[in-house]
Amino acid sequence: MRTRLQILFLIVFSLTLHAQKIAKVNSTTSVDWRKSQKININNISTWIHWDGRSDINYNNAGFEFPKGSKKYCFYQSGIIWGGKVNDEIRVGGSTYFSSLSQGWIQPNGQPIDINDQRVRIYKVRKNFETDDLTEEATDEERTVDEIYKQYKKGAEEWPVDLGAPFDDVNGDEIYTFGIDNPGITGAHQTIWYVANDIKFNSKPTFIELQNTVWAYNSAYPLDRTIFKKYVLINQGNEIIHDMYIGMFSDPDIGTANEFAGCDTVFNLGYSYKSNLLDTVYGTKPPAVGFLLLQGPMVNGRELQMTSFHYNKLPFPDVDPDLDMLRNIWVYNALQGLIEYTGEKFIDPITGEETKFPLSGDPVNKIGWIDSQLGITDKRFYLSSGPFDFEPGDTQVVIFAQIAAQGTDRLESVRQLKRLAFQLIYSFPSLMGTYPTELPREVPEYFYLSQNYPNPFNPSTEIKYEIPIDCSVTLRVYDLLGREVATLVDEYKQAGIYNSTFNINNLTLSSGVYIYSLQAGPYYKYKKMMFIK
Repeated sequence: MRTRLQILFLIVFSLTLHAQKIAKVNSTTSVDWRKSQKININNISTWIHWDGRSDINYNNAGFEFPKGSKKYCFYQSGIIWGGKVNDEIRVGGSTYFSSLSQGWIQPNGQPIDINDQRVRIYKVRKNFETDDLTEEATDEERTVDEIYKQYKKGAEEWPVDLGAPFDDVNGDEIYTFGIDNPGITGAHQTIWYVANDIKFNSKPTFIELQNTVWAYNSAYPLDRTIFKKYVLINQGNEIIHDMYIGMFSDPDIGTANEFAGCDTVFNLGYSYKSNLLDTVYGTKPPAVGFLLLQGPMVNGRELQMTSFHYNKLPFPDVDPDLDMLRNIWVYNALQGLIEYTGEKFIDPITGEETKFPLSGDPVNKIGWIDSQLGITDKRFYLSSGPFDFEPGDTQVVIFAQIAAQGTDRLESVRQLKRLAFQLIYSFPSLMGTYPTELPREVPEYFYLSQNYPNPFNPSTEIKYEIPIDCSVTLRVYDLLGREVATLVDEYKQAGIYNSTFNINNLTLSSGVYIYSLQAGPYYKYKKMMFIK
């Protein structure tokens, strides 16, 4: 139970932080480029810090879009996680504060000394020796020579042995400066660092975090996208049960006063202006969000976004920071529960429980959409889990941080979802990989996969698994419950199956459709998106 004194402290602390944000105090502190770097190769310029925090520039919002406009969309963001160690809830990552210390974990289980010369943020740029670096120097208020020397040092000392990625041009599996390309293959700019939470004042999770951030100097949709890959390694001796990984985000689009929302088809959490006119962006405020491109892998299956959570100021919602008092609040938020009660969200439209509040369509005013006018400040999470994280195991999640600007606030939402669709479609080929699942000859469980590709046109594959011989029906419906197609209606043996839904002989409008699997005692349905 929280005491009155604790509650009073949380109210004062949260309102103080909120006041600092609104004031946007200018900091005169010089940048320590060992600890902080900017990703700024395209139409976004934002901050990456070596303790897991992103976007914030001291007390100021730091995600500038469009670059050079001095207009900002995010105050802060960061990766967070939570689970149970011997039934005790532990959390880690970064909200406004961070559980992370800089550097990797040594073979003896101890973190490297933070003063080690290799403990820093590394930043590299493709073709830095021939590209014009003037724009970047202007953005960072540095000289071209300083930028050049930083890139040269980063490329020469790129820490492949610690986990930093590189393009192995000559195929010898050894990074060679001047031959191989440091960073993500094909990316024009890459930032990398490693951190851990062993010395966290609260109970640590003993996780090592390797963060790769990259961007492309390319046309739409890559000109307004930043990619963030998080590699988590359980370096402890205990299993972390029921673990979730999520992205914490505090958007501030111009001034405060944002709405929040999520799209379960796209694995997207987003924010847009609640008012028609913003004093910073005028009548064309952008929409911004995080897109989950790769979730944790469990038994050979990639988890999707499993919940969305939003909270707001002023009280009773307070910021769920990472300390012993509020570990349960963070963990509740990661599960898609109301953070300070653990209760489930109730959809006011359907009256049903949901882990995806605000999942309606604000453009067409369908479903549960944000309408809390007067609420000045929103934060949101999108999360994936649960899974058990064994000692020595590794999990990889990838998010895209995106921004879109239309002719008005709702057109920006529509453009943001179009951007999300383009990224989902292009990301596998961009990375040179394709989604795979590890098949089993005889599956252990019933399972209905998310269709792929999704969104689709003109066809998509639906995979399902049945562990017993049984009657199977697989049907497609529109949102009014009308049957569109029957893909399977027969008795099948236990096994793994694929079914193709092709719309060539159908007249369908763009939108969301439902496909359902009935297999013996098992029933499951999922959404898919058709776009003409």
